[in-house]
Amino acid sequence: MPSPSSLKEVQTLNGRLVTLNRFLANHAAKSYPFISTLRNCLKKAQFRWTPEAEQAFQEIKKCLMELPTLTAPHAGEPLTLYLSASDIAVGAILLTDRKNVQTPIYYVSRTLSDPETRYSMLEKLVLVYAARRLRRYFQGHPINVLTGYKLKNVLSKPELSGRLAKWAIELGEHSIEYKSRPAIKGQLKELQVIQTFTSVAHPQANGQVEKTNRTIKEGIKARLGTKRTGWEDELSHVLWAFRTQKNSNNLETPVSLTYGTEAMIPAEIGIPSARVLLIDDNDHELRMNLDLLEERRELALIREHNYKRQLEKYYNSRVQSCKFDAGDFVFRNNEAFGQEPPGKLAPTWEGPYKIKQVLAKGAYKLEKLDGTEVPRTWNAAQLKKCYI
Repeated sequence: MPSPSSLKEVQTLNGRLVTLNRFLANHAAKSYPFISTLRNCLKKAQFRWTPEAEQAFQEIKKCLMELPTLTAPHAGEPLTLYLSASDIAVGAILLTDRKNVQTPIYYVSRTLSDPETRYSMLEKLVLVYAARRLRRYFQGHPINVLTGYKLKNVLSKPELSGRLAKWAIELGEHSIEYKSRPAIKGQLKELQVIQTFTSVAHPQANGQVEKTNRTIKEGIKARLGTKRTGWEDELSHVLWAFRTQKNSNNLETPVSLTYGTEAMIPAEIGIPSARVLLIDDNDHELRMNLDLLEERRELALIREHNYKRQLEKYYNSRVQSCKFDAGDFVFRNNEAFGQEPPGKLAPTWEGPYKIKQVLAKGAYKLEKLDGTEVPRTWNAAQLKKCYI
């Protein structure tokens, strides 16, 4: 496999590694050098393949040639979970111990957001993350958590409140036993993740919750017709339709992404369909679908990213960008900062300011006319050209 030489090849490589992340220990750290080459790379000509990325690429190739053999757990078999946490990343490995031989079942890892880096005893966080990511294993098997902290004593305190109380309730539904962690036999390594900071680029809500609520509301209105009461009787039918309808962005239904298989309507039982007649061992097929659920979700995530990229390309082609150069004078939207007192007669723009630094994705650093730097970064949508 030759080294990537273009932006497209690196994107393809990252997509392939996503499908293999359950086989790769510390996947978040291993893939970071590739992601860093894509940052601030808006055009193909800006792409640079760094020596760090080349070294990581060779290590990834070596790991791919020596991928561990994962196994599927037996029904009700006790499983072992090793936890690993650092200041900037968390990870876990789920194992089964058969005849004193530990065989991996699943690897999970992720980097921490800025607020999460300030949590105390981060192994609590990785345990909650692993319980959510590996829910089907936690629900069907007793889990032995090996850790160097006394998590059981911390999570069982009656005076817990806020985030810890929420985590304790969430973990309480599972059969978890906490044990002291012995010396790890080489399965885990320290997570070497480089933390960087990016500039603000017009952050705003993506509207997913609002869109879902709007879809449910429209479905209820359609079923009620001219009536305006009794919506609670129609809610279950609307939710069923919403959960069994394929999304245009990832071509999957919410049910299939939750349970690994499509829902079966009652009509398929009364009049057996081909799907019912061709399955000999339904329980075995369902367990196999659950074992492949993470791969299905990751493929859906890839399709969703491609769909969003197409929408972004279409949107950007129709939007006339507003660019400023260092030294330009601009006005700033008063609603974005509230420099002037609000009111009906308040000015829409305030300033002027001077562009101090041009950042990526339409973000700028500003300074006042006396040279004083303005806090944070500002997007071009909040600025207007000032002609002095």
